[in-house]
Amino acid sequence: MKKVLIIRFSSIGDIVLTTPLLRMFKSTFPECEIDFLVKEKYRELLENNPHVNRILTLASDKFWTLIQEIKRRDYDMVIDLQMDIRSLLMSILSGHFKRKTYNTRRFKRFILITFRKNYYKEIKSVPLRFLEAVEDLGVKDDGIGVDFYYSSSEKKTVTDRLKSDNITNINSLIVLAPGAGRKTKRWPVKRYAEVGEFLIDAGYNVVTIGDKTDKNICNQIAEKSGNIKNYAGELTLQQVGALLSMAQLLITNDTGVMHIGTAVCQNVIAIFGPTTEILGFYPFRGNAKVIEHELYCRPCSYHGTDTCPQKHFKCMKSISVKEVIDEIRNRL
Repeated sequence: MKKVLIIRFSSIGDIVLTTPLLRMFKSTFPECEIDFLVKEKYRELLENNPHVNRILTLASDKFWTLIQEIKRRDYDMVIDLQMDIRSLLMSILSGHFKRKTYNTRRFKRFILITFRKNYYKEIKSVPLRFLEAVEDLGVKDDGIGVDFYYSSSEKKTVTDRLKSDNITNINSLIVLAPGAGRKTKRWPVKRYAEVGEFLIDAGYNVVTIGDKTDKNICNQIAEKSGNIKNYAGELTLQQVGALLSMAQLLITNDTGVMHIGTAVCQNVIAIFGPTTEILGFYPFRGNAKVIEHELYCRPCSYHGTDTCPQKHFKCMKSISVKEVIDEIRNRL
């Protein structure tokens, strides 16, 4: 095994969840070169990972150029963790027919979400499902969680930003991540604001993070207390990792940031609504606590939706501010 290509185009959480496989594979085949194919905007998630030798990026206008590059690289194997028509075509058109995949459980997932019939024999997290692709090669679970690597320069940038906001006591830093790609995965903004006010009153420094689309909801939280700093849309993914590595606690919805936090943050509180553990995307082996309520309608979707299918949104509305504050007290 001299050279392999791993394919996972997106998204943040899914790519972070591939990192145990990268580490385990490199441990089994230390001399093997591991290349990783990912969308350009997620490249930085892997840039400092010591288990990746080369990062290839997917761009729609350079599909055939990428095919030729993969062909020239002459891989011993392609490990396809994306498993869609694009990744299949890339393997075939580049002449790499030795392709490893894993069981996505798509049919069981469909039956569970559509008919509420559970045919899963066990709860298995996504990183361990990814591992299934290479178990026959002797790659074994090392019992460690996900990885996230950032550069020292990115950490300095974040440290300087915190100092400019008069946050010098890192032991008092708490981060809120109130956004999510789908609206049903967002705990109500008003409740995040109440938690933020509690933390400020308790003497903590509070920072909100997210992408540019989360700027507005983070502003709403910051407006409740002039002491909450809003960094949404202003940090790179590497800087997010650096910030979370300095935080005492991350409070987040079910997002990619949750998985980065699980890798680097001391404590994570994750608030789950429409999704459940059986789908595989729970925090993986970090110091994390999931707050959720069991309901007949959960899970109602794989990645969340923009409106509640049942029109009541109880999965999130039933989670009180008190529950989250009680867990904060347990953690801190």
